[in-house]
Amino acid sequence: MPSEESISVTAHLTLIQTIDDQVPASDPHRLSKLLRDQVDADLKALENADGATTSQEVNRTEKSAALRDGLAQLELLVRNGYNAIGAIRATVITEVERASVYASYGWTGGLLGRMSDDRIVALARIGCREHTEVNPAFRYSPELVTDLKKALAEYDQLTPHPVAAAAGNAVQSRNEKLEAAAQTLSQVRYWYCAASRQTTKNPELVKIGFQPRRKPRSKETIEAANKRKDAQRSGRETKRLQEIELEEQEALARLKEAVAKVRTKAAKARAEILGEESGASASAAGDVTLSS
Repeated sequence: MPSEESISVTAHLTLIQTIDDQVPASDPHRLSKLLRDQVDADLKALENADGATTSQEVNRTEKSAALRDGLAQLELLVRNGYNAIGAIRATVITEVERASVYASYGWTGGLLGRMSDDRIVALARIGCREHTEVNPAFRYSPELVTDLKKALAEYDQLTPHPVAAAAGNAVQSRNEKLEAAAQTLSQVRYWYCAASRQTTKNPELVKIGFQPRRKPRSKETIEAANKRKDAQRSGRETKRLQEIELEEQEALARLKEAVAKVRTKAAKARAEILGEESGASASAAGDVTLSS
């Protein structure tokens, strides 16, 4: 079955192909023929290896109804993520940036593709990553990520012992192709770094889905970040304490109400008993008077 890593690497290689096709031959960032052939060969080999591992995928109709429902929910959520990327206005994102965002979330070539069970799960797991390399404005919404995590947790509970998608030879072959493809990605990054005096800070790296090296954070920046984290943590704790206090107040209010009802019932019962006793005493006194 396609793993999370293989889907991500496949999407990354496809993005590199797309970008390299747009780079002029005179541009130093244009991949050499040897490296481009390596990218093409590794991508095809990895796709074929993934295809071999999915040939033994368990049919969804043979799975339990709960699993089918879980997969259907995951598919709906990952499609929402795909559509959200496509819905970003062209005035705020370039098509190159959009292709990079698609690749970061595992959408090969920016295409929806065949939604097999294993691919759905892999795309969902990729969607739950932090994706610090993606512009915050282009990432999946926090609500969608939360829903993905919840749906994945429910799905994982239903599949404590997942069925192997393929025999050992097919998986081993796929893993070898994946390792080779990952090495090719590293070589492409090195090529881009060597194409500019900016080396690892080269902004062109963003186009092919890599994050340029950032400036080391200063002591003041680190301290400010730590203060923000402490403030956020303190805010969460304060809010939680307030919620607990509110719950306690509500519980006390319910208890007081219950006690008041019990007291009311007790007073009513006492009054009825005393009334019956008074009536009985009066009746007895009347009987004595008559007998006299």
